[in-house]
Amino acid sequence: MKKMTKGRLVFQIINYTVLIFLSLLCLFPLLNILAMSFSSATAVSAGRVSVWPVEFNTYAYSYVIGKRDFWNSLLKSVERVCIGVPFSMLITILVAYPLSKERTQLRLRSFYSWIFFFTMLFSGADSRISADSESASDGYHLGADSPYGCSCLQHCTYAEFFSGNTP
Repeated sequence: MKKMTKGRLVFQIINYTVLIFLSLLCLFPLLNILAMSFSSATAVSAGRVSVWPVEFNTYAYSYVIGKRDFWNSLLKSVERVCIGVPFSMLITILVAYPLSKERTQLRLRSFYSWIFFFTMLFSGADSRISADSESASDGYHLGADSPYGCSCLQHCTYAEFFSGNTP
């Protein structure tokens, strides 16, 4: 094992110190929010909560869990994952496999690739569906801008995979 030089040792001490400081700086807001969620409303309003809960209670959690909207939202999230991920993978694979073929095997391959590339750069759509939007009146819509649709980056990634160009 090589002996560490003095300069390298100083660099590592400074590097670790800065990284630990930045990590704590990133964790502080999360700990603050967690402490506020376990503190009483009066302590939070008075600004007495920092990292540790003041006047510990779980009222906020019992309030949220008692709401029907919470459970509906949780169910909708699980539903989107269980339906959206397999659907997205299926569509991505069905598009990427033909795009991975040679130009002689798929006519207009370049045209289709450019369409996906262009929409990847300039999607112009927000993938979130709000409850009050017209397109989401039933809660579902399978357009390219929906969470059930596929990103063009996925299409390009699978096309590269099926073409055998991956390392």
